[in-house]
Amino acid sequence: MWNFLCEQKVPRRRQAAPARAKEKLRRKAKKKGPCGGNHNPSPKATRRTLTSSTQKHTNVKNVLPEAPLNLQTISRASALAVLGLVLPALFHSLGLGKVFLPMYLPVLVGAFVLPWRWAVALGVLTPLLSALLTGMPPWFPPVALWMALELGLMALVAHMLGRRLKVPWALAPSLLLGRCTYAGLVFVTAQFLELPPGVLSLASWLSAWPGLVLAMLVVPAGVAALRRQDVSLQPSRERP
Repeated sequence: MWNFLCEQKVPRRRQAAPARAKEKLRRKAKKKGPCGGNHNPSPKATRRTLTSSTQKHTNVKNVLPEAPLNLQTISRASALAVLGLVLPALFHSLGLGKVFLPMYLPVLVGAFVLPWRWAVALGVLTPLLSALLTGMPPWFPPVALWMALELGLMALVAHMLGRRLKVPWALAPSLLLGRCTYAGLVFVTAQFLELPPGVLSLASWLSAWPGLVLAMLVVPAGVAALRRQDVSLQPSRERP
């Protein structure tokens, strides 16, 4: 009886063996891709792939040539620099140069329509070029140097604030900060030259308020007019 049962079970086992082998092959085929690769790579393999692709991307970036200079930016900066030289000459011919601060107008307009490097360069170089070509502002006392530092700082602050604020709200603190810088430079230089520093600093504030008011009126209107003509002059929130 026992021998009969064993003879009956052996064929069943032999029949189940090929089915098990097929099941194993089917499971292995699921794990592997069509080309024999693994669909679920290990984290280390993924990191290596990402690192190699990133390195290739950065190498391509380094090989690419730099972008050429923007001719529109150069033309705008040149036009504003010319205005920064012509307007003071016109105002000084009428005896109004020290009161209305005409050089501020094109520099502050440039702060809102130029890249920040160009805006700062315009603010620093315009009074120095004007001093070299026309003798105004004078080199001694060093008004040209004072104005170069003042206008460069004004242009930088106005440009940075102009990314998140409207033009009048960005313009007002830049004017105040620039004028405080100018008054501080006057105070330090007056002490060095043994002149009354408090009187000269106060005089620089009192004589400048008409020019500050004129800038608050003219600069927003000029920036709005330029932005209506060119959509690319709209403020960008990205960092330089």
